Amino acid sequence: MTDLRIIQNSKVCSRCGVDKPITQYSKKSKQGDGLQPRCKSCCLKDTANWRKEQSPERLQDLYLKRTYGISLQDYHRLLLKQQNRCPICTEELDLSGYLTAKSPVVDHCHKTGAVRGILHNECNRGIGYLKDDPMVLLNAYNYLSVQGQSTEGGQ
Repeated sequence: MTDLRIIQNSKVCSRCGVDKPITQYSKKSKQGDGLQPRCKSCCLKDTANWRKEQSPERLQDLYLKRTYGISLQDYHRLLLKQQNRCPICTEELDLSGYLTAKSPVVDHCHKTGAVRGILHNECNRGIGYLKDDPMVLLNAYNYLSVQGQSTEGGQ
């Protein structure tokens, strides 16, 4: 049975009890009316409250699992295996928690999703700009090996 308010393009939020336009609701599975029971603003408030109750470690663990399929424990194992160093530039990773060029980020293959390691943010971006392609990286190496020594071009 279809709720009359859906036909009229509105619905009552199960949290705040306010009748709002259906544009104020996110979609969900094809059960019932196909919309979330809570309006978007109530969902945002509930999510913000839930996040406040979680530890930073719990949030990081959830992020790593959702994004890369690894746990926070797996992440720390990788850091330990790499001796807290970036495998590309071999400099120490900045574990201060502030986002910088030296911050550790998870590097993964965009084709398979497999995690390759933990890199500096700037090193990860560098291989990304080179399309994660070993031949492009080799060409860049060869170019710098020859052209990097040149004094032409105003250098």
